[in-house]
Amino acid sequence: MIAEVMRYAKPLCPVFDTACVKQMTPLHHDCRTLYELRKGQRVHIGDWPYIVQKSARGGMGFLLFLELDGPNAPPGQFGVHGLWVALKSIQPGAVDDEAAALFRRELVIWSGLNYGTIVPLNEILDAGRDGWVAAMNWYPGSLRDHISEVL
Repeated sequence: MIAEVMRYAKPLCPVFDTACVKQMTPLHHDCRTLYELRKGQRVHIGDWPYIVQKSARGGMGFLLFLELDGPNAPPGQFGVHGLWVALKSIQPGAVDDEAAALFRRELVIWSGLNYGTIVPLNEILDAGRDGWVAAMNWYPGSLRDHISEVL
């Protein structure tokens, strides 16, 4: 199945060229880099304010877990990400041209997947010098927790 997904995803890659980045929702924060954000700091996904609740690192990935800053959110509107959102990026030490290209390819493939046990990708964000960031729903617990419950 993976080989089949890779074969069909390859033609999608040109869709996400630099011209497309101008249409991506921006990710803003007050730190020098995304990786310096800590609990309690504010992040904006477009016009929507979120507060960092926690972060995690593993392998080549870096995750931020955010909660909507409801009192400061645009009134009478609903955002695509809801109350809780998780952001995934590449750790700074793992970023080179090849790693960035692989991460972008992962996001392109992920954006086309729709399967019950895969967390859906809500949006690919433009984090400026930090590169592309995946935005997805934040589900409580871990995969290990959910597998333990099933077994």
